[in-house]
Amino acid sequence: MPLEYSLVLDQQEGDPDSDSDSDSTSKSGSTSAPEAALLEEILTLTHEIILLSQNLTTKKIDQSHYLAVIEAIWSTKYSLTVADASAKGTSALSDKGFIAPNQKS
Repeated sequence: MPLEYSLVLDQQEGDPDSDSDSDSTSKSGSTSAPEAALLEEILTLTHEIILLSQNLTTKKIDQSHYLAVIEAIWSTKYSLTVADASAKGTSALSDKGFIAPNQKS
């Protein structure tokens, strides 16, 4: 069964500090051409990622390639987690930890 997906457009009135003419969404809810192109790009890339994931899960992977496949999957998961957090307006990156200076220098 094919997966269906869509993006939910941000229906907020925009930044209260900006003037209403600069909102990318009009009062009728339509999007500007550049925003629509970006949304289409996101949908296209999302669809391609889903297809690649489905294709990978159906393949018999040689054991010698396990580490490369796992690294690619972890990288993708991390990148998508960061993108999701960014879309929510938060940061997926943890706070910087303290690293003690090198005492031998």
